[in-house]
Amino acid sequence: MKPFKPRNGESAAQVEPLPWLVDEQGESQYEVESILEHQAVPVKKGGRKHRHVVPDRYKITAYFVKFAGFERAEWIENTQENRGSCSELIDAYRKSKGLNEPEYV
Repeated sequence: MKPFKPRNGESAAQVEPLPWLVDEQGESQYEVESILEHQAVPVKKGGRKHRHVVPDRYKITAYFVKFAGFERAEWIENTQENRGSCSELIDAYRKSKGLNEPEYV
């Protein structure tokens, strides 16, 4: 079999890979290949009128991840639902970057 070569005027489009898992609700789950970056915001405490930033405390709000089989990476929110199958990868990333408790929550 020869490799695919597009003809003049055609393009070879990225084909979306099959999901790694389909859960009970029919939601597709894809395998995370790597975590490239994170986004963090300062932790705030207090009521509406007396809200203040807690010094040296940050909350990770999102991770920039590369999914297996996809060319581009994308931002995903740091929620318990999104952590699912990649919690070990997230823990390894946090350890490699020094994002430890209590500074990062």
